[in-house]
Amino acid sequence: MMSDSLQILMIFPFILRRCLTINDIKTNFLDETKIRLNLSRQIDVINYLIRTWGISAKACKKVFSPTINRLDGYSQLQKALNEEFNALTEVFL
Repeated sequence: MMSDSLQILMIFPFILRRCLTINDIKTNFLDETKIRLNLSRQIDVINYLIRTWGISAKACKKVFSPTINRLDGYSQLQKALNEEFNALTEVFL
């Protein structure tokens, strides 16, 4: 059974896609992130942030899973955590 916070974490990318606009984020952050990630438009930064949130949600789902399959469960967990780490460092460093 999933907790309420994990459920909201998993649906939050859909909420962000529906509600988040360019005007909600500081122009400085949008411009710096656009340059750092080599993106062409500011809206691409928002899409990248939403994708990163989705990756984090998938990793959290694996981390808080009540059971982990011995054969490939740990390797899937490691892969999800590595993907989350890479996505977060690209956006915030």
